Amino acid sequence: MVVTMIVCSAFGGFLVNLLGYYTPLMFLGSALLTIGYGLCTTFEVHTDRGIWIGYEVIIGVGAGVGFQQCYNALQTVLPMKDIPIGIAIVTFSQSLSGALFISIAQNVFQNRLVENLAHYAPTLDPMVIIQGGAANLADRIPLNLQSGSVEGYFIQR
Repeated sequence: MVVTMIVCSAFGGFLVNLLGYYTPLMFLGSALLTIGYGLCTTFEVHTDRGIWIGYEVIIGVGAGVGFQQCYNALQTVLPMKDIPIGIAIVTFSQSLSGALFISIAQNVFQNRLVENLAHYAPTLDPMVIIQGGAANLADRIPLNLQSGSVEGYFIQR
């Protein structure tokens, strides 16, 4: 995803210089990000590697052509003396929203995880997974509970 994002970011800059318009790339980036992240919601426990790599490529293309366009817009509409302030405000807003919404998403995920583990692996203490995260999940869970805990971790009902 990151490699695709870097390549498409450069390509997006080239397209803006070629076309003279940044707005179509903003729409394209938003659409591809929405489609890519929507496709990611279809993941299952045994989703093929090629499928999730393809979805990440779609996300990378969307982020690459779309994210930088707000800076092009600022440079187009603001007077030269206000451009640094505009860029600082956009950067701050992007950073704050990312920090805020990742926290909200983590809380929603953990609440759903506890519910799902109660359904798929009722004898497993959910704190084992919450405190340890997804890394080395198989090392912390007894063999007889691994299938249910993986289902509970990845299936968000």
